[in-house]
Amino acid sequence: MGALPFLVAIAVHATLSDLLPPQTDMKIKWPNDILINGQKVAGILIEADSSDTPWIVVGVGVNVASAPILPGRAVTCLGAHNAASLPSVEAIAHSILENFDNQRSRFEKAGFADIRAEWLRRALPLGTALAVSRGESYIYGLFNGLDEEGRLLLWTEHGRVLTFVAGDVLLTD
Repeated sequence: MGALPFLVAIAVHATLSDLLPPQTDMKIKWPNDILINGQKVAGILIEADSSDTPWIVVGVGVNVASAPILPGRAVTCLGAHNAASLPSVEAIAHSILENFDNQRSRFEKAGFADIRAEWLRRALPLGTALAVSRGESYIYGLFNGLDEEGRLLLWTEHGRVLTFVAGDVLLTD
């Protein structure tokens, strides 16, 4: 999948940014969540199979007019942050696809380093406290960016930087 999760995240962030007031604090949380003021407003799920007939499915969920109540999870919706009328779900989806196409073209011309820099510009600030799942437990540390391949870098309390390819990531205090 390589750059795909980052291309999609940037496209979703760009679309939602256009719908919200400029001062809205919206960030990407590695690898696939969009947050407003630390509350999840959108998520991205990508599934792939590289067998004889390879395929990739990308799912994007955006809380437009309402947000579900999820115990232990802070969630929000676009409507809670924008007093103006929101466009239709179809219009939002169309904008995400347009933004994705722009990011894909950018990736084809400039490579992953350019996409990585754009993703980091839209991401949680370096030093944000996170917990990353590893099996049944969590490893706590501070967000330390992405490596050249897009893996999460976590600075631990022991002064080590750990690299993650996958894992559930939670914001911590």
